[in-house]
Amino acid sequence: MNVVGRKQLDGWLRGTGGHGPVAVVMGASINGLSFVRSLARRKIPTLMLDSERLIGSYTRRGRTYLLPVPADERPEDWLGLLEFVGTRLEEPAVLFATSDVHSVFLAEQAAQLARHYRFLTPKQETMERIVNKRAQYGIAKEAGIPIP
Repeated sequence: MNVVGRKQLDGWLRGTGGHGPVAVVMGASINGLSFVRSLARRKIPTLMLDSERLIGSYTRRGRTYLLPVPADERPEDWLGLLEFVGTRLEEPAVLFATSDVHSVFLAEQAAQLARHYRFLTPKQETMERIVNKRAQYGIAKEAGIPIP
């Protein structure tokens, strides 16, 4: 298992310099694992972040760093770690969110993260409407779209 501590993370990040972009995958679920596997086939160094040991944290294809709490409980911890990572890379990393929680976090923190990362995310208001299922049902109903 490639779960690393802060010191090992710093060493790994410094060792990626000059080898092209790094990818950071937020979420160690099966979705995150599929990202890491795909990126590894392209020889892209990948760091996976989560707050629990999900299936993706056991991969040999990338490094995993576990934060003590989820992004929606302590976003400042996640932002601090992502800034730590970003400042140690020679070029902006590509950042992927693989869950609703991570997608909302990314939309909320887009302005701060844009200095060190490349990513695509809708505006915060749009993302909140996407992940709010009640809002989706209301929008569908207003548009005359049948829903179960």
